[in-house]
Amino acid sequence: VKNVYPQREPLLSTTLENLARGKLPEEAYPFVNASDRRGPAREAIVFIVGGSTFAEARAVAQLNSSNDVPGQFVLGGTSVLRSKDFMAGLQELAKHSRRHR
Repeated sequence: VKNVYPQREPLLSTTLENLARGKLPEEAYPFVNASDRRGPAREAIVFIVGGSTFAEARAVAQLNSSNDVPGQFVLGGTSVLRSKDFMAGLQELAKHSRRHR
């Protein structure tokens, strides 16, 4: 395995940091109403339908061990995706798409 480190930070990192600081953009997250909360989130469970990646799991672990971001996060999902799985899913989707045109 040549490249075991992700080249980009998952969007999930920024989203959880903003959640913990009470700074999620309302236009992107209208269901999170600041007036309904008593300050920034201290705990959150994130469940990704379709599967999460190892990079996302690593990002959550880093946030949990960091003193810079308040809060604790739990990551779950329907599966853990590898790049091979993701590419196979895209190929299957392309085949399905061509059949139903």
